[in-house]
Amino acid sequence: FSSASEATSRWGVDDVVDAFAVHGACGVWGLLAVGLFDRGGGLLPTGSGRLLGSQALGALVLAALGCGGAAAAAGTLRWLGVLRVSREQEESGLDSEFGLKAYSRNNDVLQRCRTVSALLSENGFSALDLFDALVSLRGVVYRTFTPQAADHKLEGEVKDILQHLSYDSLGGQDGRPHLAFLSHHKADAGDAARIFVDTARRLLASQPFLESAGLGPRAEEAVRRVKPQDLVWLDSTNLKELPTLLDVVASSCNHILFLTRAALERPWVLAELVAAHTLGKYVCLVLLEWPGATEERLREFQFPAALERTIHEWAWFLSKEAPARHKRDGEGELRRRVTTAASSWHTSASADSSHHIRRTPSEDARFSRQLPLTAMSLGPAGPRSGKAAKRVPLPSVALQRPESYKASVSSLAEEE
Repeated sequence: FSSASEATSRWGVDDVVDAFAVHGACGVWGLLAVGLFDRGGGLLPTGSGRLLGSQALGALVLAALGCGGAAAAAGTLRWLGVLRVSREQEESGLDSEFGLKAYSRNNDVLQRCRTVSALLSENGFSALDLFDALVSLRGVVYRTFTPQAADHKLEGEVKDILQHLSYDSLGGQDGRPHLAFLSHHKADAGDAARIFVDTARRLLASQPFLESAGLGPRAEEAVRRVKPQDLVWLDSTNLKELPTLLDVVASSCNHILFLTRAALERPWVLAELVAAHTLGKYVCLVLLEWPGATEERLREFQFPAALERTIHEWAWFLSKEAPARHKRDGEGELRRRVTTAASSWHTSASADSSHHIRRTPSEDARFSRQLPLTAMSLGPAGPRSGKAAKRVPLPSVALQRPESYKASVSSLAEEE
């Protein structure tokens, strides 16, 4: 069965239920096994090949009857032009022609990935760029934010997030005008995003916070020079043009991503993530929590299971519809990158079982050294780790203030 199933896959036969492997190959083996092992006339017990020859002839006759009838029917349908359905029907699934949804989840995932891939292509990115960005999130230590918490807890969580951002390229003539770009799914995290931004701007304007955060004189001066409303940019401020938002991503020092149940399914959120990853931004993952509220908790992001599911969906999409421009990597190389990255987390999870819990800053560097090679090679390792992304020359990006994200991507491509 295994050999027949693998052979049909290699030959490109569309046998989704392994009918040939089960009924054809195993059926023939059952006939031949009688001629080999039968105690009364089998080849091995008696040394006579008469029964084996009879069984082999029977297998050929049965195959001829089955294949002959099927070939006649298929040939007639092909001559009439009704043997195959259209490509659109094939992609949506024949079950859809009868009002059924046998593979509704795969169809939904395929359509969603196609929509996002088309949007990325319009803005100078690709589905493989998104896959790289998603894989790199495995190495990011997430923070938590509880929008309905008491004031002291809420401020403490916002302080923890702000203290882990990079302030090196903020302000000045050659610096970036925004400390962070906040990306979120408005339906699930719109209220939480506004609470976070208001709290962050108030804290950054507070001298006690700047002194207690230990940012250093240069960072404190840079924060003071930037207008409070420009420090943290909320992506819902402009929802009309994606290129405009991506320009702001390029001009921000950090990228904050609020993770809720559908955040990694939203096209614009994913496009913003790809832009931040490609430009070498520090990505800060924030898990929103609503403890005690049953209905509100339905909006929570299940980490890391939801991230792994998203990565596997895009790995499946890339293996199914690899863009032509990535054929330069070679089909085998593309398959290796996708399958290795999609499975590498399971190996690292056994080596470090704390991948899903919050770690202190001192543990970040140690954990980044334990990440699988694939994840490290596809994206930034994390804040202040000193490790640049393999595909993006980070130092050249940090020393420039790009006019737009497209200009930045073009400059990176020329340098590569």
